[in-house]
Amino acid sequence: MKKLSYFLALFFLAIAIQSCRDNHTDPVYEGSPVLHFQKEAAEVNATDVGFTDYVLEFGTVAPAPAGTVVTLVKKGGDAVEGTDYEVLGGNTTQVAAGAVNGSFTIRVHGAGLSPDVAKNLVLGLQSPQVANAVYNQEITISMKMKCPLPTNFPLTYTVSVYAFNEDAPTHTQTLVPVAGTDNQFTINSSWGPTFVAWATNTPSYNNQYLYPGIITINCDEVSFTFNGTPAYGSNSVGTYDSTTGVIKFDLQNSLFSPPSFTTSVTLTPQ
Repeated sequence: MKKLSYFLALFFLAIAIQSCRDNHTDPVYEGSPVLHFQKEAAEVNATDVGFTDYVLEFGTVAPAPAGTVVTLVKKGGDAVEGTDYEVLGGNTTQVAAGAVNGSFTIRVHGAGLSPDVAKNLVLGLQSPQVANAVYNQEITISMKMKCPLPTNFPLTYTVSVYAFNEDAPTHTQTLVPVAGTDNQFTINSSWGPTFVAWATNTPSYNNQYLYPGIITINCDEVSFTFNGTPAYGSNSVGTYDSTTGVIKFDLQNSLFSPPSFTTSVTLTPQ
């Protein structure tokens, strides 16, 4: 029955939108308010000696009636309230009359979390005044420990590259911090500007197919996200040694196929 209601709702919504288009007006929702989350998943990291506050937003689509009370309900997950997280101000909030949204603040504590395996918290919404929507009725919050990088974290590295059972040319790279983050950095060329020329013995390939990406460091774990064009690279994971500052990860690609091979990249601070 829920599936039928869902598809009927979509059908009538599509008709309403098309009607508005035919009349050259913007679509307007004129139904009753319905309760839903703004997204289905979120990831929150907290340091082992601190916490991170996450604002969990919800909506009602149409203006809520006066006195609308919304309760946040735990539906599942292994995160423990009072230890791994708390809901600041309590699990119940009141939506202002005429408002179409509200929020809860989830405080995530890092002390009991792991940097490697996330704890999950599945939440739902309830209200005696507003019915639930047929979409976004649960949100899963993934919680991990975050290890802050040192204030003197180096940005310039000597990069060693290994492929085809031999050493490729080394090169120097400067990591550029990603705005709004404290553990992400862009890198212009992971395997180096001369790698493809060296691998193919074709000098004209110098400074081509640089394999750029974003390096994300969380405790001893590194993730590399390829962001080049065309899409000849892939994402990977690696390690970070906080004692030596060395970053390592392996790369796969579709430039050389066949044969396939792995390129190992090691970044050592200068």
